[in-house]
Amino acid sequence: MAEITTTQSFSDGDTVTATKLNNIQANASVQPEAITNRSAETTVDQASDYLLIYDASATSLKKVTPSDVIKAGTSSNFPVTGNATIGGTLGVTGLITATGGVSGAITGNVTGNVTGNVTGNVSGSSGSCIGNVTGNVTGNVTGNVSGSSGSCTGNAATATALATGRTVAMTGDVSYTSASFDGSANVSGTSTLATTGVSAGTYGGSTAIPSITVDAKGRITGASTSSITVPDGGVSTAKIVDLAVTTGKINDLAVTNGKLASSLDMTGKTVTNLAASSVASGTFVEARIPTSFTSTRNFTATTLTDAANVSWDLSSNQVSILTLGGNRTLSNPTNQVSGAVYILIVKQDGTGGRTLSFSSNYKFAGGSAPTLTTTASKVDVMTFVSDGTNMLGVASQNFL
Repeated sequence: MAEITTTQSFSDGDTVTATKLNNIQANASVQPEAITNRSAETTVDQASDYLLIYDASATSLKKVTPSDVIKAGTSSNFPVTGNATIGGTLGVTGLITATGGVSGAITGNVTGNVTGNVTGNVSGSSGSCIGNVTGNVTGNVTGNVSGSSGSCTGNAATATALATGRTVAMTGDVSYTSASFDGSANVSGTSTLATTGVSAGTYGGSTAIPSITVDAKGRITGASTSSITVPDGGVSTAKIVDLAVTTGKINDLAVTNGKLASSLDMTGKTVTNLAASSVASGTFVEARIPTSFTSTRNFTATTLTDAANVSWDLSSNQVSILTLGGNRTLSNPTNQVSGAVYILIVKQDGTGGRTLSFSSNYKFAGGSAPTLTTTASKVDVMTFVSDGTNMLGVASQNFL
């Protein structure tokens, strides 16, 4: 038994006792050359080779082959050179170091850390590594890693892509759904803002102001316009800077009595370029009208339309010219103002001999209407003062 060393020795004639045999088993060490340095054997142990081992539980010696599990005493290493075929369960407390690596399929569970590269599929159900790996794998894994839920647990340092692509979706004020994303490339898309019910457009302008409604999120949820109006009496002296309002700022006839507050004080203020059509009757009291003028003030003469019955609207024809084309009747005037003075210039046409009759509201001195000058192209001037109902007139004749 030169291939097994022990502290138990025998002398010639010693009695073999159970205690001595137990000492052999308890202190036996299998030398490396017991398996590797056999010149008469091949690299694989022969089935006819045996080792003698004492089984303490059976208190007897047993014959085993080198491929059986050998308890190596107190030795910490069990070196194997060449191929080792293990037909049962290999239980190891410590590290297994395979200098040349492990090739071929591993069937069963691996509990502990694996340091090195794994080439092949790691699967909990099928593949070249059948079973669960519990612990850390340090190195590259070339192939698929799969299995049922829980068979591969831990974090990968890097990954090329997700096994199943996913999408990212947003709802609410912003709607967005991405393309399928598996981590292999960036994805982008266009989001859509939710509508707030407000129509697109421009609100407000020179005659209206916008009215905007904003919710707690800062979104515009309502928009409309309101006309710019000035309530009666809404403009007072304090509201207008001196000379801030010019003719170009106010449309003709846009300012009426009701638009100016009763407290509006125009003392010391100069109004220039005030159009006649902008001042209605009764707008200014006498104190606002100058008592003298430094230049000529006049009524522009207008021409009345010649007809069998001639109409005279005094509101826009205070001084008028009528050329007679035949014998005519002057109808009662309209829009008289009591105390106003009106002038009618009557002309004969190139033929002459034309007459003019006056309706009932025209009154002349002595109760008789004047007889016109009938010479061709001659002119008579009639001047009237209104009492509000009648036109009281005198005639100046035979001009030109």
